[in-house]
Amino acid sequence: MNMKPPQNLNETQRLVGRVAALGRFIASSTDKCVPFFQVLRKVYPWNEQCNKVFERLKHYLASPPLLKPSEKGDILYAYPVVSPHVVSAVLIKEVEAVQHPVYYVSRALRGEEARYPRIELLAFALVVAVRKLRPYFQAHTLKVLTEAPLAKILRKPDCTERVIGLSIELREFNIEYEPRKAIKGGGMGIHLLSPDGQEWYYMVTLAFKVTNNKAEYEAWIAGLYVATQIGAAEVDTRSNSQVVVNQVLGVYTAKGEKLKNYLAQVWKIRDLFSYLAITQIPRADNEVADRLAQAAPKGQEVALPWPVERRVIEIPTMGIEVGVLGSSTPDWASSIVEYLDGRKLLEAKEEARNIKKRAARFLLIDGILYKRGLSVPLLRCIYTQEAQYVLAEIHEEICGNHSGERILAKKAFRAGYYWPNTLRNAREFANRCAKC
Repeated sequence: MNMKPPQNLNETQRLVGRVAALGRFIASSTDKCVPFFQVLRKVYPWNEQCNKVFERLKHYLASPPLLKPSEKGDILYAYPVVSPHVVSAVLIKEVEAVQHPVYYVSRALRGEEARYPRIELLAFALVVAVRKLRPYFQAHTLKVLTEAPLAKILRKPDCTERVIGLSIELREFNIEYEPRKAIKGGGMGIHLLSPDGQEWYYMVTLAFKVTNNKAEYEAWIAGLYVATQIGAAEVDTRSNSQVVVNQVLGVYTAKGEKLKNYLAQVWKIRDLFSYLAITQIPRADNEVADRLAQAAPKGQEVALPWPVERRVIEIPTMGIEVGVLGSSTPDWASSIVEYLDGRKLLEAKEEARNIKKRAARFLLIDGILYKRGLSVPLLRCIYTQEAQYVLAEIHEEICGNHSGERILAKKAFRAGYYWPNTLRNAREFANRCAKC
C-alpha cells in the first residue's frame, strides 16, 4: 500500500475517518487508532510511535481477515474484549468446526467509562455490539463466550443501577452465555523486531494436535513467512527450543518422518532470504513469545505496546507430503518451467506472450515450481494426479472432517499447494464422497 503518513491534523482526521469506515473488517479498529486520537486532541504531535502504528495498520489492511456472511438459522458467537481505552466485540460463525469472523465492532471509552470495573466493561462491550448490530441479534441465537461470570452479574437483583440498565437493554434478545473454551491444539507466539525498532506480534492457534517440537517448527516457519510478507531479506531468528535449533544447525539428526519433513521445509525457506540465522536463547529471554503462545489457545488478551494479530493454522505445514508420483515439473506447467529455466519461448508470438505473462506469477527454486500466493507467500505446484492425493488427505485423514468443495479447496491452498481447476477437482471429490 502506498499510503503516506499524515502531514497535519486534517490528514490525521481523514485517516481516522477511513479506518472508521473500514471498522467492520478490522479487529479492534478503535484500539489501533488510539495514538491518532491523541494527536487529534493535541496531547502530543505526530511522532515515531504514530509512524509505527501507521505502518502496522497498513500491513494489517494489506491482508485483512475474510468475513463470512451470516445465513438464516446460523448460531453466532460473540466475543467481548476490553482494553484500557476501548471496548470491542467480534461476531463469529462456525463452518465445519472452523470459526470465521462476521463483523468487528469497537468503541473508545469516554470520560468515566474508563473507570468502570472490568466485568461491567464486558457487559458494555456487548451492549455496544447490540446497538451496532441489532439486526444480527434479532435474527440469530447469539452465544456470548467469555471467561467472566457475565450471565450471573447481569441477572443479580442487587447489582448497580448501571448494570441493571445494561441488563435491560440485552434482555430483549435471545442471548446465551457460555464459558470460553480453549481450542484444541497448541499455541504459538511470534515477535518480530526490525532494525529501526518497529515491532510485530502474532498470537497463533494450531487447530490440530501437535507435539512441542512440531509446534516450535510451526512457529519458526510461520515467523519466516511473516518476514517474507513484510519484505525482510536478512533475518536473525531466536528460539528457546534446543532440539529445533540444533536440528536446523545440523548438530542433531532429525528422527521421524514428520520432523524430517519439517527440516526439509526449512531448507526450502532459506532460499527466500539472502541471510538467515538461528540462535538458541534461554526461555527467560523469550518471554514475549511465550506469553503469546500460552494465551493463544485460551483466547486470552496480552497487553503489549503494539496491537497483537490473531491467526489460526488449520493444517500442519508439513501435514501432506507429495512429489512421489512424478518429477518436480507438473504436467500442466512444462512450458512455464522451460521459460523460467532457460528463457525458452515458442515461435508463435501470441502463445509466447501468454506464457511470458503467466510465468510472471511463478517462481522456480532448485527445479521446483512455485506459484506466488497472497495469504501464503509460495504455493507448491503439483501434478493433477498428486492433487487427488492431497484432496484425499485433507478430506479424510489429516484434517479429519469431511469438507464441502469450497472448504476443501481453501484448505488445499492453505496447506501450500496449487494446481489448475482446484475448485472443480474439489467439487468432484466431494460429490464422490457423498455418494459413498
